[in-house]
Amino acid sequence: MAAAGGIETIMVAAGRSRRMGAVNKLLLPVDGVPMVRHSAMLHLRIASPVSVVIGADDHAAADALAGLDIRLIANHDVDAGQQQSVRIGLAAADLNGRGLMIALADQPLLDAADLEALIAFFDAQGGTHICVPRHKGVRGNPVLFPTALIRPLRAEAGALSLRHFIDSHPEQMVWFEAGNDHFTRDIDTPEDVVRILGVAVSGD
Repeated sequence: MAAAGGIETIMVAAGRSRRMGAVNKLLLPVDGVPMVRHSAMLHLRIASPVSVVIGADDHAAADALAGLDIRLIANHDVDAGQQQSVRIGLAAADLNGRGLMIALADQPLLDAADLEALIAFFDAQGGTHICVPRHKGVRGNPVLFPTALIRPLRAEAGALSLRHFIDSHPEQMVWFEAGNDHFTRDIDTPEDVVRILGVAVSGD
C-alpha cells in the first residue's frame, strides 16, 4: 500500500505506564511483534516521515523499533508527562507536507483502513481543519492537524496541552465520526490488555 503523500506522523511512545505495574505495555505482542513496532509499522503504511518519541532510557522500545524506517526521538524528561513528548515531537517535525498526525503507540485495534478514512475526511474538509476522531461521543486519537497550524501549536505547546489547544480553537476543529471504536480504545491497565488483546498480564 502506498503511503499517503504529505502526511507526517509523530507517535508518542514515552511514559512510565504506572498503571501497568512492572509490564512495559509497548512490548506487549500484537500480531507477533511488540505493540510499539506494530503501531509504527501501521503508520509507515500511510505516512512519511514517521517519528517515534520514546523514553531516553527505554532501550527495550528502541530495540523493538530497530530496522524500521523511522526517526527515533529521545525524551529525557518522561516524568514531565505526555505533553513533553508532544513538544519534543513537534519541535522535530519536518512540516513539509499537508498534514501532521499526532498518534499514540498503544492503540492496537487501529488499522490502515481507519487511518486512511481519517485522512480522506481531512482532505474532504480541504485540509484546513484539525480533525479529531470520536465514536459514540467518546473522543479518540490520533488527531490530524493541517501543517499550517503546527507552528502556532508549537508556540503554545509550552503553556497548553494538546487537547486545550484544540479546545481553544473550536473554529478550526471538526469531528471525524468514526464507524468503530478503534480510535477510542487504548491500553493503560492490565484490564485493558484483557479487553483489547484478549490476554491476561500481571502488573506485579
